[in-house]
Amino acid sequence: MDGIALSQILSVQFRQIEMLEAVAVSELQPGVKYLYREGNGVKSARDQNEAPVLDTGILSTFNVDEVKDQRAFGYNFNGYINVPETGVFHFWLEANDGAILYLNDKLIIDNDGGHRAQVLDSKIGLKKGWHPVKVDYCQNGLAKSLVLEWEGPGVEKQEVSADVLFHK
Repeated sequence: MDGIALSQILSVQFRQIEMLEAVAVSELQPGVKYLYREGNGVKSARDQNEAPVLDTGILSTFNVDEVKDQRAFGYNFNGYINVPETGVFHFWLEANDGAILYLNDKLIIDNDGGHRAQVLDSKIGLKKGWHPVKVDYCQNGLAKSLVLEWEGPGVEKQEVSADVLFHK
């Protein structure tokens, strides 16, 4: 308008959130599978393949509370998460030392590296149904922490619970 000072220009970039397709699976059992590793080969969540697998099994959730000593250790968790409705979901991954979250084999949160407990987050579009979920975790001694939370259509913010985690 005449006689009025120009305002600052503001620009915003939008990106469309990719909607990951659900997968067809059957005969699933409750819980997530894990590989447990210990020792010097556990250097990060991403880089622990040099450490021998000392145990395998099923846990109801992503949980490292059973480990009671101070040695370096790592977990490779995998299974399926049951998404109740199609929409955008917000995930938070807390880790002390390192953890990485994958959904449908797509890296969602990279919280790897030697650090104190910290939380990183990301949003992703998910279609209703089953989605492969994988969490790689490593702890290089002393305090440990691994918490995966989510929020989205049909899900108030909460820890990813046993009632939505399954394995084949």
